[in-house]
Amino acid sequence: MSIQFNFFGIGSDHHLIGELILGKLPGLLALPESGAPDALVPRPMKHASDLHVQGGGTIALVLPAALGSVRTRETPRGVRIDFRESPAIEYSSSLDIDSQTVRVGRLAYFFEEDPGMKSAVLALVRCLKKRARRVPGKSGFWIFEEAARRAALLQYWVGSPGPNPLRAMSS
Repeated sequence: MSIQFNFFGIGSDHHLIGELILGKLPGLLALPESGAPDALVPRPMKHASDLHVQGGGTIALVLPAALGSVRTRETPRGVRIDFRESPAIEYSSSLDIDSQTVRVGRLAYFFEEDPGMKSAVLALVRCLKKRARRVPGKSGFWIFEEAARRAALLQYWVGSPGPNPLRAMSS
């Protein structure tokens, strides 16, 4: 069973999300999700701001002890991390598309063979949910405080952006 946390966050929300992730899983390393085999170089995540992925790209978050267990598969453009076969967290930042619209971000864990890491990711998701609110009418989507206040439109994984129901409530 996979663990997925879909969220909207902007500005200070990114810092909060990063602090919570690094607080629950200190020492994480980040790898690009895909690229040339020699480009998948781990970099330490020392500060909350290190987790904000510019341009909304996806990274793999891995504990140092699990780095050797990360599996890749070949693609036409190089290699891509196989999240189903690796003890790695798939992470993409929520992204400000423009001054009004925020695109959803995601934290997901698919690997079944490391119950300790799976338990740690579940604890992290519970912690994240305590600091966010569920988007009304959208099961499985959460929004952090600054995005709830400022974003007029929310861009989900598919479809056109829709109004932010929490912003409408506070008007």
